[in-house]
Amino acid sequence: MLKTKHGAQSHPSASTQRSHPHEYGQPGKQGVQYENTYKLEPDATFPSAPIRKIINEILQDNLENKEYSAELATQKCKELADMIKQRVKSEGYRRHKLVSLVTIVENKNAALSMGSRCVWNDKFDNYADGTFKNNSLYAVGCLYGLYAE
Repeated sequence: MLKTKHGAQSHPSASTQRSHPHEYGQPGKQGVQYENTYKLEPDATFPSAPIRKIINEILQDNLENKEYSAELATQKCKELADMIKQRVKSEGYRRHKLVSLVTIVENKNAALSMGSRCVWNDKFDNYADGTFKNNSLYAVGCLYGLYAE
């Protein structure tokens, strides 16, 4: 029980009842405590060539025999962006924040111009993009790798 400044008693809420900061999950067990690395630069820059290969492969495998429809494009953009991000994460880029974008449009032999902007450190951050085209649709995938200090 807690006493307020006016002398009234109150019961602590769930948000004020906290366990020891090192206890996670099960009572009596301590979690792992990590120390800061103070790394301000990555071990390697974010490479665009191998990631471009991954993007092209994912787009090719998932869109090869597909016909364009608005419903397909809406759902597939989300799925493909997640697939690209997860695949690149599995390659070991742990100190980079990954932002993945996929756009699918109908292929009607019209011109398409796309642009993107991002605030970044040009020494450590980079991006990779890939495209896929068939008779029905045109897809562009882009992945930004931003170094997380």
